[in-house]
Amino acid sequence: MNELAAELQLERVLLGLRAPAEQDAGAAHAAGMPAPSIARAVRQAAAFAALRPRVLELVRGHAPALIDRLAEVIAARQAPPSRAAYCRLRAAQDAGALAAFATSWSQLTCWHIGAPQAPLPAPCPLPPAEEAFTLAREPSWPWQHLVDSLLPAPLQGKVWVVATDSRPVTRIVDDRAAVFVRTAQTSPRGCFELAHELGHAVAWLLHRRPLPRAVDEAAAAWMARHLEEPALWPALGGASLSGGAELQARQRLRRTALAVALAHTEQHPELADTLLGAAVGSGVPWALWHDGGAQVAYLHAEQLAAQWWELGLRWVPPWDAAMASLTTALAQACRAAAALPAPLPW
Repeated sequence: MNELAAELQLERVLLGLRAPAEQDAGAAHAAGMPAPSIARAVRQAAAFAALRPRVLELVRGHAPALIDRLAEVIAARQAPPSRAAYCRLRAAQDAGALAAFATSWSQLTCWHIGAPQAPLPAPCPLPPAEEAFTLAREPSWPWQHLVDSLLPAPLQGKVWVVATDSRPVTRIVDDRAAVFVRTAQTSPRGCFELAHELGHAVAWLLHRRPLPRAVDEAAAAWMARHLEEPALWPALGGASLSGGAELQARQRLRRTALAVALAHTEQHPELADTLLGAAVGSGVPWALWHDGGAQVAYLHAEQLAAQWWELGLRWVPPWDAAMASLTTALAQACRAAAALPAPLPW
């Protein structure tokens, strides 16, 4: 295959991976290409030096999704979730990554989310869950106070907080951030979820471009750390939420320990019973089954958030200075993620 033919085939792949609204008839055909055909097109294009930058961009942005389109991975994911089924799913993902891109699924995933491939922290006993974290307080808990405390005036008109009964999530809609949270959940956990999602929203509004997953999660983790400041809690509910700062700090340690166990399980699914025990029930956590690589992203995010915290980065007035400092920190983290070496043999 000559360079022009390889470039045309690569262009079809790129078009097929874009949003449906951007697709024309040719792109729609590319969207239906089986994953092995896409992987073959990528490898053929990588043989030409002029096409390699675009190949790297495609692989970095879409490799995990392409692997999930492999027939063996689809079949493994259709099985009822269990620890044995998860072993089969991970084996299919590893085999697909090796066949398509000549590298491991873990390496591809770390590169995709913007986290360095580094040894994981050693697993440690999981701190106990605390009922106080999920226990609802006053039904009239003024969650809007938390929004007002964490969003400076220049950003408040650009963030919508929407009540939902589903998982908390932040979406970008018409150049604004829509934060979906369980505002009816008047508990310390509700405070954490709202602060975490506001961190995602603020990061996008300041950076104005998609962030690597690990950097995006770092912004959310860093924002949520402000709940560990005792001075913040009186404004959020007074005596009814006393002790909230210490509770938030303990729960962060629990989340980190759980992420370590889950990340080790991703790398060694056959050890799930030893690593997870009964801490998360006898099955497979939703994140492992549906959100591969998220645990490594969370671990790197907590490390990055801790670095920002130790450097004195705080989300407090004067807001112009705070927004400028966070914008700089996000840009530096994005440059570091972009500089990670590609785990590819091409």
